[in-house]
Amino acid sequence: MKTKKLLYPLIYFFLPLTLFSFNAQSKPKKFSSQTRSVRKKNSSKRNKSTKVFVFSKSAIVYGRPNFDSEVIAKFSKGSKILGAVKKTAGTDGFGLFHKVRLKKGVYGYVIDTSFAGFKADGLFNKPQKTKRKDFFSKRARSEKSRSSKAPRSIGLSYALSNYKLKTSNQELKTRASFYGLKYTGLWNNKFPIDVSLMYSSNASDLFKSVAFESSGFVLLMDLTTFFTLYKAKSYMAYLNLGGLASYYSFNFNLIGDTQARESSKTSIGYVAGLGVAFNINSFILRTEARYFKDHDSQLMAILSLQRFF
Repeated sequence: MKTKKLLYPLIYFFLPLTLFSFNAQSKPKKFSSQTRSVRKKNSSKRNKSTKVFVFSKSAIVYGRPNFDSEVIAKFSKGSKILGAVKKTAGTDGFGLFHKVRLKKGVYGYVIDTSFAGFKADGLFNKPQKTKRKDFFSKRARSEKSRSSKAPRSIGLSYALSNYKLKTSNQELKTRASFYGLKYTGLWNNKFPIDVSLMYSSNASDLFKSVAFESSGFVLLMDLTTFFTLYKAKSYMAYLNLGGLASYYSFNFNLIGDTQARESSKTSIGYVAGLGVAFNINSFILRTEARYFKDHDSQLMAILSLQRFF
């Protein structure tokens, strides 16, 4: 009986201490604010390398960063996909691509303009621009109805040509100035094309040696494709090949003849040339040397300035 009386105080004293120590050990450890910030920083670094992209319109996934490579998947507008934030330049010198993950171990490439909030960026693409997050940004997104896989540019051209015209008894020559428009884009989202329209009003000077008065014009239109010969980050060299249609109309009065005469002709031929294109912000500066073959052989030096749109 006396032993029990002695044990009761000991039990009442040590039992609360035992329960308190057990609860203290079972509580999870708290990390310091410094530890949490390090973990958050490491997590943000991983998240910055990839991003969930939303397709702004239907798009295709290429096996390689090249418009001529195989198509391995297609996505509709509004679809989401995990991809790399860093852009990859096209292997043929055209366009920029995001590497995307289709499934475990399967990757592809999508042109960067396929995603909402992105613009093309490259030699023949429009540079990326930031937009204000207000009504105008919504309006800009609604205007993205044009093809995201066909970057385009348009501009003005100036050219000098040793224009020639053969008559029944001689060959007339003059240095003619041409002014025109040039459009660059992708046909079928694969093949780069140039469309040029050139006009000259002083080509009629070739009659100066045989006429005391002359007037008229020359109109040239060509459709060409170009092949990359050398490419760098801000410029590229290329070869042009394509077809040509020309039309001229002249009115002149021959020396010693009071009767006014007229000469006009439509011709179809081909064109070949070499050129260099320089990427300057939103513009392309191009210099070209071209050989035309229509009703006669013509050489032309062309300077063009185009803007992305």
